Parts: sequence; structure tokens; C-alpha cells
Amino acid sequence: MKKTKVAIAIDPSLLQVVDSYVDQNHISSRSQAFEFLLRQAIKERIVDDAVILMHPDYAALLTSEVAGMPLLFHHIQLLSDAGVRRVFLITRKVPELVSLLDKIRSVDIVFIEQDLGLGTAAALALVKHKITGTFVLLNGDTLNLFSLQRMLAKHIRVGKIATMGLIISDAATHCDTVRLDGDLIVGLQRGETVGVINAGVYVLSPLFLTYLTSGVTSLESDIFPQLALDHELAGFFTYGTYRHCGK
Repeated sequence: MKKTKVAIAIDPSLLQVVDSYVDQNHISSRSQAFEFLLRQAIKERIVDDAVILMHPDYAALLTSEVAGMPLLFHHIQLLSDAGVRRVFLITRKVPELVSLLDKIRSVDIVFIEQDLGLGTAAALALVKHKITGTFVLLNGDTLNLFSLQRMLAKHIRVGKIATMGLIISDAATHCDTVRLDGDLIVGLQRGETVGVINAGVYVLSPLFLTYLTSGVTSLESDIFPQLALDHELAGFFTYGTYRHCGK
């Protein structure tokens, strides 16, 4: 990734502290030391916002118990542990879900009600003017238990518009199968296949929101394939618990 040069004024004593991190092994220069320390400082605050998308017909699935607690609680724990403070939940407002939301204290929930079966891109577009920074997107019908912090760090390191969570599946699935070239996803295929698949969790830069234009309805069919063609879609293997809970 191309680096941007900057000039800063810094206290000499502080500069000595920075230089002390240069060990000619893992950190071989002052520039690398600055970058390392900055990443350490911001790793807990890479994102403030997240979005959970759930098809309105399956909104009640978020209240179903999975691995010991409601599926929605797993999503919130994953996000809050990574420093997320605000979560946009886009789905149908069903009574059992509303009562569950009242029990969440670790993040602020912004409920965006949608009763129509909008495509994933059209649903996400409902909050495109409410988000200004990098954000996390979860498919509401998938359970993912892994280190989201590591995925966020890779997104920053690789510097692409989008980073897609990946898992290896040996069972036939209707999720996207991906083709990789190093860190980059260079192709996606729909259908009942096995191999490296889309895990339904993403880290997205603000520029991603510009792809949510009129007439674009699907993230999976319209936007992610275009990002792959543009070499702007990175992959991250979650290496954790994954379960597709929907139909």
C-alpha cells in the first residue's frame, strides 16, 4: 500500500521514546515506530458504528437462543468487545425483538424499521447518511464468534474499501464462494458450493457508501463483485465459530 508522507513537530524527549522502539528486527525505522505506536493507540477505537441487516421475514430469528443466549446478544457482544458504540438494526419490529432490545446496555441501538423485502444494498442505504466513518456490517442470520479486533486491524493495514470475513466450509452452502489472490478477493461465485465462503461479516470504509446508488439492490450480486474487479475487496479468515442460522 502506498504511504503518505507527513511532517510533524514533536518534543525531543518524546522523539527519543519513539526511537527506543526501533530494534532493527520487527521495527527497523523511525517511520515504522511511529506507525506502530499510532496503531497501538487507535486499535481500540477504529470504529464507532455497526449495522446489523436482517430480512424482515426472519426478524424473530434474532431472539432465538443459539449457543446459550439470543442470537442478537452474540452480535452485540462481538461488536461491543471491538469498541463499537452504536448499532443500527435494520429489520421488522416484532414484539419479542422489541422486548429484547430493552435489555441491551453495552451499545446504543438505533432501530431502523423496514417491512419490505429490500435487497441488502437498498436496506443498508437507509443509514448511508447517518454513518461517516469506517463501520462493521453483520448479516443478522449468521453467528460469528472470533476476534473482530484482528479483522479491524487488517482492514486498516491493507487499506482497501472493504474487508470480507471468510471461513472454509466442507459442506454445500448457498453462500458466496470466493477466489483469493493473496489478501485480495478477486472473484465471487453464487450457488451451492464448498470451499472458502463469505462469513457474513464485513469491515467497510466510508467510501463503500458511495456504491449505494439508486438501482443497486444487492451487496452480494452488485457491489462486492465490483469491488473485487476494482481490487478493493480484501479477505480475512475468521478462524472462529460460524453458523448460518437462517433459511
